[in-house]
Amino acid sequence: MLTHLKIYQRLLLATLFPILLLLALSGYDLLQKWQVRSEMMRLGVFAEDVGNFSRLVHELQKERGTSSVVLSSKGAQMRAELDSQRKASDAKRGAAQQSLLRLGETAAGDLKAAVTKASRALADLDAKRRDIDALTIAPPASIAYFSQTIAALIDVASAIGTATVDSDVSTAIAAYVS
Repeated sequence: MLTHLKIYQRLLLATLFPILLLLALSGYDLLQKWQVRSEMMRLGVFAEDVGNFSRLVHELQKERGTSSVVLSSKGAQMRAELDSQRKASDAKRGAAQQSLLRLGETAAGDLKAAVTKASRALADLDAKRRDIDALTIAPPASIAYFSQTIAALIDVASAIGTATVDSDVSTAIAAYVS
């Protein structure tokens, strides 16, 4: 079959297959890199969100302890510290709520459920603070509320880890949350 072809046609056939194979492999590699890039851009936003939740969790832990002292002392101790701690918590709360709103718009499944639970818990924060100021809530109930809210925020961060298809990133997020 090849004996009927001229020499330039034979050379063309001999070089055409490797060139087409090289183009196909290059296209496949480019597609893989583009998918990784897209995933990393999406995860960059998630990383910012996890940081926002982490900072709020830290402040809420301090507020939980301060609130407990205020309630246990019937308001005699750490009132001023509680006010300044609330300001610190509120400074981190805005960024975390923005992250929850952003995630709530695009999340699905476990992540959506975790975002909804955390949003509801944060929505109750002002009411719990009023109860603490009025000394109408018992210290264990206050601690339980803060602990549940903190757990809900950590659950969102954990759910973000399961939302990625990259196992290395998922493992890194799980380690950070732990």
